[in-house]
Amino acid sequence: MTAPIVEAFQAYHAELVGYCAKQLGDVMTAEDIAQQVWLELLLRPDYEERGTLRGYVYQIARSRMIDLIRVRVRRPEQPIPEPNTAQHPRVYLDDDAIIDRIDVALAQHVATLPPRYRQVLSLRFLQDRSLDETDAAMGLSRGATKALQHRAIAALRERMNP
Repeated sequence: MTAPIVEAFQAYHAELVGYCAKQLGDVMTAEDIAQQVWLELLLRPDYEERGTLRGYVYQIARSRMIDLIRVRVRRPEQPIPEPNTAQHPRVYLDDDAIIDRIDVALAQHVATLPPRYRQVLSLRFLQDRSLDETDAAMGLSRGATKALQHRAIAALRERMNP
């Protein structure tokens, strides 16, 4: 299954980075987007249902670039002022540091969940799959998927707020 992906990587990676760099105006960000594309393709190799592999790779890249632009519009980068440590001896954390700490704590709690709970949360929220896609991937009915997702979120909430 990964052989076509490896061949696609070898054939399209440089072209994909060039496309992303032209759209974004930044080669390093283009490399990041390309890495996200290949990772997503490895995690969700369902391209056969969507047409050609090359087209699917570019579709993923386009979606990731749109996501990035949306985040930049919502949260424009602003320089963080240096705190006056004489007046405020506390340590200040920027938003990214706080989000990183939350991500680590959340990941630790998710790791304690049963495998089916982790799977449904991963499909729905990390891989951003629809209910239809999640139903199919897990081999469950719509109602069973919703119930499993609800129980997984409740269990996660309980672990985070004992």
